Amino acid sequence: MNKLLLLTVTMLMLWTACTPKIYTDQKFFTCAKEEFESSNSDKSQLFKAVLHHALLEEKDLPGYESLADPNRVYVLDLMYQTSPTSDSPEMTRVTTSELPSSVGEVVFCVKSKRELQEIADRAGAFMYLILGVVELTEQNAVVAIESQWQTSRLDPLAIADGGGYTCRFIQKDDQWTFDKKLDSWSM
Repeated sequence: MNKLLLLTVTMLMLWTACTPKIYTDQKFFTCAKEEFESSNSDKSQLFKAVLHHALLEEKDLPGYESLADPNRVYVLDLMYQTSPTSDSPEMTRVTTSELPSSVGEVVFCVKSKRELQEIADRAGAFMYLILGVVELTEQNAVVAIESQWQTSRLDPLAIADGGGYTCRFIQKDDQWTFDKKLDSWSM
């Protein structure tokens, strides 16, 4: 059974790598850049720091290798308020001023679950991110980042890939720096 799962995941990864990057085509990857306001809030700084850590520095987010275009990434417009691994995680809306429009060469596009579903129905399955500030004090913050697949209603694949982690950041000299991973999970 494990060989079958490994073969399925391997085939999906090959298929994803070989298919055109249609879901990030400009007709889908449209984001109102004017909505992004420069913010220096703690949440904004923490989101930028965790995205930099997961997608540029370490590239260690579960499912990272399944991003067909790691330089154009969708982010859900909801964020975790509590741990994603809790029995019923709480979520709230993310404002575009809390999210960076880009980090390094990676550009982000914030979409609702409905919009992500519409793109997948037209372009096929793809991976997106969910963020969250789970805990915030003056000196420490626990931040969550998770990758999930959005599948098409026309071709719902059972994809065993993705996951996430929570990590702690420490504030030094008004900058949030990565301290350590606290928890991780796979889908």
